[in-house]
Amino acid sequence: MLKKERYILFCVNCGRKNETSAKFCEGCGTKLPETTGSSPEVQTSQGESSQSYQQVPPSYQNSQTVPGNGQQYLEKGKTISKLYFSYFLSVLKSPVPTAERIGKKELTNGIITIVLFALMIPLMTFFGLKGLLEDSFYSPDVSFSAVVLKPFFTLVVILALIAVIIFGVIKLGKSPASLLDVISRLGAFLVVPTALLFIALIISLIGSVFFAVFLILGLVGASLIIPLIVYSFKREINKGLDTFYCTFLVYIGIAILFVVLGEQAFYEIENMINNFDPFGF
Repeated sequence: MLKKERYILFCVNCGRKNETSAKFCEGCGTKLPETTGSSPEVQTSQGESSQSYQQVPPSYQNSQTVPGNGQQYLEKGKTISKLYFSYFLSVLKSPVPTAERIGKKELTNGIITIVLFALMIPLMTFFGLKGLLEDSFYSPDVSFSAVVLKPFFTLVVILALIAVIIFGVIKLGKSPASLLDVISRLGAFLVVPTALLFIALIISLIGSVFFAVFLILGLVGASLIIPLIVYSFKREINKGLDTFYCTFLVYIGIAILFVVLGEQAFYEIENMINNFDPFGF
């Protein structure tokens, strides 16, 4: 024997089932879409499970089956953080052998390290000097934008230009490496200096002047990675410009870069000092 079932509509607001004859949702009162014409009925034989035709709004259906964009970004962020932490520890454990094997496949991790390195210096300057000035007779306002954001972007640009200089020089040494390889390896060799700067940042947060010791160590370490980067690309290549001359040219290129950017850089440093000068000297 056959039995007849009615069509049903799902509310676009709450998802409640309603008969097609209804004009408003029985659950929340939202107006339901009007059905055009007579709706055919579904016939099922006795003993079989009856299935009603469901008009499910796409937005409601997606909300039940697809996670929100916020959740997706959160999970992706967690995954990237875990991978980067593992990468950071592996490079920190044996910096030179690990960094020498790194190429453009680790570009994301390299960029993260470069960004962190560029961010640590202005941050520790901000917190360290702010802590010192709080105990002074006159405590000036510290501009986060002037002391942190502007120097941060300046340092990122400088590090990017240094990567370009290294890339250009190793090409004179007949290295097949790409610019992405250079950026990735620069980030890998910056892991140890970044770790030193992170320690300096922690010390600066507690207001101790000893943060300057680790700051200097981090900056010295960053200056010493240039020969290691050049050698890592040139060690198996006997043609082209010699490794010594490649390293020498990179330092010359960096010196020229600072001369070109010197006026603007000194201007930014002067502004930063003025923001911290309690007596307006």
